[in-house]
Amino acid sequence: MLLWLGFGLCAGLGAAEYNINLNLTDAGLKAYRYAPAFSGQGPIAIATAAGWRQYYYYVPVGADIHSPVLILLHGAGRDGRSMIDTWKGVADQHRIRLLAPNGERHNWSMQAAREGNLLQQILRAVYPDMAGKPVYLFGHSNGARMALRLVAAYPQAFAAVAVHGGTEPGLTLPARAQRLPALALFLGDRDAIFSVASGRTTVGRFEEAGFAASLYVLQNHTHWYYSDAQRINKSIWAFLARQLPR
Repeated sequence: MLLWLGFGLCAGLGAAEYNINLNLTDAGLKAYRYAPAFSGQGPIAIATAAGWRQYYYYVPVGADIHSPVLILLHGAGRDGRSMIDTWKGVADQHRIRLLAPNGERHNWSMQAAREGNLLQQILRAVYPDMAGKPVYLFGHSNGARMALRLVAAYPQAFAAVAVHGGTEPGLTLPARAQRLPALALFLGDRDAIFSVASGRTTVGRFEEAGFAASLYVLQNHTHWYYSDAQRINKSIWAFLARQLPR
């Protein structure tokens, strides 16, 4: 159950901030272990200008060309399989088509042009009906940072963006006149890697550039994503689904 604890504005920056309680359990864990299961397709290799890369994808039963596509960017040291595994339940429930590329050597380059070209190439190969159309984007940790850089560089490519456990407070964004996607940053109040203060600065930068940006502070939550991924992802998809075409 999602409990809304409060609402405010990121100090001096105008971006919305929400404090929510998802009854997450990671703060009480004695050890942090996760080994993904997998029931999608992959790894599939694809030749790119930057060399060979791999990706995974998953199409739920009942999904078709009208179903939304969600691109998933994994955290450091992981691969796309971990993202398919953690999102499969939500994808089955809402008929979301998933696409999860691998970063180079299990990390992202932080180069928007390099990774943006990769995503477009894989998207055309797996979901050709979506070529040139906005898709949804999610990233965790290192993947969250990459997602923020991608939407900053190519806002027109995404229908909406949500990230978990990653911030980019030093990112410089130009003011833009065109339609900008909604953006949400989900961050634990006990995250020892990315502080809530850095989250406020990050969403404030996007808000100043014209994005509708929000910070969701998850109560009693650390940086660890995998043990409570289903609960977190349900809330993330609730945000993204509000941006679906009506």
